[in-house]
Amino acid sequence: MSTWAHATLGLLRSGARIGAGLGLLAWLALAPGCDLREKASTPRPSTPRPGDTALPSVPASREDEILARVDDRPISARDVDKSLQIELHDIALARYRLRAQRLQHLVRQDLAKHPATELGDNTDRVQILLEPPLPPRMQIPLAGARLRGPKSAAITLVEFIDFQSTHSRALQPVLQRIVEAFPQRIRLAARDFTLPYHRHAQQAAEAARCADDQGAYWAYHDILLLEQPSQARADLQRYASHLSLDLDLFSRCLDEEQHAADVRADQALAVNLGIVRSPTLFVNGLYIAPPITYENLLDVVEREASGPALSRTPSAQEKAQPPFDNAGSADLDGNLPPFPAVEVNRLPPPEIVLDLNRALIDQALAERPFLEQRLDTSSGVFSGRRLLEVREVEDGDLYDRFGLEAGDVLMLVDDQWITDQGNPLWQRLEERDDITLLVMRKGRPHRYRYRIR
Repeated sequence: MSTWAHATLGLLRSGARIGAGLGLLAWLALAPGCDLREKASTPRPSTPRPGDTALPSVPASREDEILARVDDRPISARDVDKSLQIELHDIALARYRLRAQRLQHLVRQDLAKHPATELGDNTDRVQILLEPPLPPRMQIPLAGARLRGPKSAAITLVEFIDFQSTHSRALQPVLQRIVEAFPQRIRLAARDFTLPYHRHAQQAAEAARCADDQGAYWAYHDILLLEQPSQARADLQRYASHLSLDLDLFSRCLDEEQHAADVRADQALAVNLGIVRSPTLFVNGLYIAPPITYENLLDVVEREASGPALSRTPSAQEKAQPPFDNAGSADLDGNLPPFPAVEVNRLPPPEIVLDLNRALIDQALAERPFLEQRLDTSSGVFSGRRLLEVREVEDGDLYDRFGLEAGDVLMLVDDQWITDQGNPLWQRLEERDDITLLVMRKGRPHRYRYRIR
């Protein structure tokens, strides 16, 4: 079971704030998919092709529903949803996975109550009719993108990346492998979507374009992603030197910010498309929800190459392992399940690393009663316990130095859950010089690492 999905499910079942709940649902869509093998013979609709405008998560009959009027000028559901297609799909995918998990439990329960009269498995007794949501297909212009591959390629992969993002880096071997598998049929287009908390990302993106001026974009692209997080100005200059670029031209390009507007243009395009994370990948405009593996990407590419329209056979991504198993709710006797074990190596890498002084930590430990008064139990119930929410942050206190905000829900310190029945944060701070903290902020997970000197 995915402990991430389990924790999120607990928050959702609690009746948490509506705004945060939608964000949590969208984030849950990042977890692995559900293992529900298709046995129905019901015809499936085709995936939307370029130019289609219907949103997969909104019935067509409701697209023209008027949601507001300004001086008698209507604002329709279509207007609202136009830039929300990706997030709405992520929410629909999360809803599908929640329902699929519950459906799987009910199927197993029914089979247990009504065992087969003959020896053999139950394969022929079960027909799954629950459909995964259709991903949106969007019009993404290639003008201004950096291209790799033949112009005649039938399939175009567009990646929106942040050169400081570890997830953008992790995607590259998958893309390289798929391009190598179809060298004449696939081309790759790179666009920038820099994240605001990556302080070197904007300049790194500009540097890659400066390298492109000298015909070395992709070589520089690969170096930047390989050399994370060393992307300060001196590092950017050094990588240009490694590629034997004209350093005077390169430096002038960076100093004059010759491509700053180009990077911002990509950023504006991403926002207009409703992109919220980096990397984000499209195959011929078809949005590919994470996690992106070679197997699920290969499945999409092969279907794109098979004809003018895709069959609606679930992809490898949609048939992946369920995001959680039956441990996410009480068993048949009503007993609460124990906390699931945490596989630390499967957690996303920390997005921020902060160095803290041991004297500061010791002072915070001495002020523990006061700090604990600034924590409330959250409305989210998880395995019968409540997670803790930061109620108040003051300038200079421990929560402030940790980069936390009021409303953050504390989830994990290293591999230990933080709940109203036990907060291991204090003991970890006392015993260790290197810890990680996972929090949920406005429906999105954030993981931080603290090195105590």
